Amino acid sequence: MRRCLVIVLCMVATGSLAQDVGGPIRTAIQTLKDKELLPKPNQITPTQPQVNDPTIRSGQLPERMIDPNRQEFKIEKGDMKRNGPVVVLTGPEGTHLIYAGYEIFADRIEGNLDTKVFKASGNVKVFGEKAFVKGGEVTVNMRNETFLAKDA
Repeated sequence: MRRCLVIVLCMVATGSLAQDVGGPIRTAIQTLKDKELLPKPNQITPTQPQVNDPTIRSGQLPERMIDPNRQEFKIEKGDMKRNGPVVVLTGPEGTHLIYAGYEIFADRIEGNLDTKVFKASGNVKVFGEKAFVKGGEVTVNMRNETFLAKDA
């Protein structure tokens, strides 16, 4: 960084003696770029969400329901396929899952009973005690009570 500053200051001092100051500065900056001495601007990968993207929200889940009937894993609607701790719920008229004090309604729900992370897609609503989360796709971590919601 000091080299860059010294080069630029020398070019400015030299350029101030001449009439055209812009030429030497442009040359110095181009030289620094060619030698990769200037930092590159941060670039966002296509798969990374844009900053302040209004279609993506994250945060704390609503408070859990304290009803004891809403704590155990229960399928109210849909067909379940299970492979170890991984479950997939689908149904022609949607799915409805009750687990750990939350109710999830969606077209499809995939989850892991060990990690307590569930990804619901298609017309998703996740209900807590007094509020709900809605989106086109919602990933819920019931262990730390957080969510990531994407609108369709």
